[in-house]
Amino acid sequence: MLACDGLWDVMPSEEAINLIREIYASGETNSLLIAEEMIDIALDKGSKDNISAVVVKLPGASFGPVEGGGVTRRRQVRDAARAAQQAQNGNYYNGNGAGDDSGDRVVSDE
Repeated sequence: MLACDGLWDVMPSEEAINLIREIYASGETNSLLIAEEMIDIALDKGSKDNISAVVVKLPGASFGPVEGGGVTRRRQVRDAARAAQQAQNGNYYNGNGAGDDSGDRVVSDE
């Protein structure tokens, strides 16, 4: 994985590699989706810097079963957790990247 300091500011290299291994083990084979997931994780961890990431599959990389769901499943789980948290806080979150027509990811009912 190659990434800029926006990722490394919030995630040690060992954690990043372990996450990539976990994503591979869940059946994901698309390097672009894995890089996007790493950027999403850095944003969730509060990175405020520019974030770029490239994941390269080397020969011999092993992948888990496709049924594991890969990045798509991780996003579904994360969106469900966010929706539950927002509902608990009285906010609206529909899980598709927009709370309403404003383009905001989360919109408060206040």
